[in-house]
Amino acid sequence: MKKFIAYVSVTFLALGAQAQGVVKPAPSVGGASTAAKAATPRSAAAVKVRHTAIGGTFLNARREPVAKIQAYAYMNDSIKASGFTDAAGKYETSNMMPGGYTLRFVYPKSGRRITVTGIPVKLRNVTMVNYTGIEPVGDSTFTYAELMPQAPAKK
Repeated sequence: MKKFIAYVSVTFLALGAQAQGVVKPAPSVGGASTAAKAATPRSAAAVKVRHTAIGGTFLNARREPVAKIQAYAYMNDSIKASGFTDAAGKYETSNMMPGGYTLRFVYPKSGRRITVTGIPVKLRNVTMVNYTGIEPVGDSTFTYAELMPQAPAKK
């Protein structure tokens, strides 16, 4: 009965997203979780983000994309969204609520983890979290500010 309820919930969420104009692929093991591409707008100013997510690119130390890395988005010690990196190293964890998140990348073979804390997610924005580095010997933790330094203020 629990499996049936979970299936109904996932289906209901997917139908709700389609009704709002956001099409999200069905969750799958091993596939990337990405939002569907919209028609290309004429100008960058015309782009309007319709979903709330964390996304970015995962690269090794030689700046080559790493595929099949699992990305888990946590809020208050509970998983709120997840996704996999694709062949280009890109990932996205969609359909999230605004707030503060922790993102955990997990290597599939070794199970080693890279954790990024303090990620601010805003409504209708995709917060970018990019990682470039080696596979850690043990688990590693970074803050969002360490990975994504802010540009200096313009004078």
